[in-house]
Amino acid sequence: MAVFVIYSIVPLLWLIINATKSQDDLFSSFGLWFGKDFNLFQNIYETLTYRDGIFIQWFGNTLMYVVVGAGGATLLATLAGYGMAKFNFPGRKAVFAVVLGAVAIPGTALAVPTFLMFSQLGLTNTPWAVILPSLISPFGLYLVWTYAVDAVPTEVLEAARMDGASEFRTFFTISLRLLMPGIVTVLLFAVVATWNNYFLPLIMLSEPTWYPLTVGLSQWSAQATGVAAQPIYNLVITGALLTIVPIVVAFLFLQRFWQSGLSAGSVKA
Repeated sequence: MAVFVIYSIVPLLWLIINATKSQDDLFSSFGLWFGKDFNLFQNIYETLTYRDGIFIQWFGNTLMYVVVGAGGATLLATLAGYGMAKFNFPGRKAVFAVVLGAVAIPGTALAVPTFLMFSQLGLTNTPWAVILPSLISPFGLYLVWTYAVDAVPTEVLEAARMDGASEFRTFFTISLRLLMPGIVTVLLFAVVATWNNYFLPLIMLSEPTWYPLTVGLSQWSAQATGVAAQPIYNLVITGALLTIVPIVVAFLFLQRFWQSGLSAGSVKA
């Protein structure tokens, strides 16, 4: 446990401490201690205003990719996973095999074929090149599927049908509430994956105005090399700190929905 705590805390502590330093203090002071001056607020101001506030635009792009991409992925995974768990239909086992196979394939292996396909469709260098691939989450579908098998008792669904409730009403009034812990889990995974997505936007986007934060900060870091080098490491570190704040807030906000046993006692023998 101590090893895991150190592994998790030290990089975060380094990031927070160095975000308070000036460019000169970054190279003249110890990495895990503060510099001569406390420049956190100055660094934040410069990060948000550098190059006409391009960081704010990158933040908005990332937020759009997360809301549409991760939100859509969670919705599709919930509907498909619930359907796979609670309905029998021809080809169900074949779909199960396809989903498991898709989970085993890393996203980087599909990036180049996806780029070639989107290039032929004329979707590269547009937000759709990042949003559309983010909508499909085989792991999310599998997670909802396995969770719905036990979280939503079949007896409860049969009772609702006998009372005259339609499938849509049963899903939105009963099943959705029972599935909430699984949905939140899928949502968190999708949000983190989309927020930290780097390789796909890197090959899909060439216009900086559509960059997410990951690619944008990488471009800032690359300014330190070359003939006309303009290192802005203090802004890169501060930008990285600002980037992780929404993820931390999302976890703190959604953890109260992360509950289990909501269906306990709903069915009695």
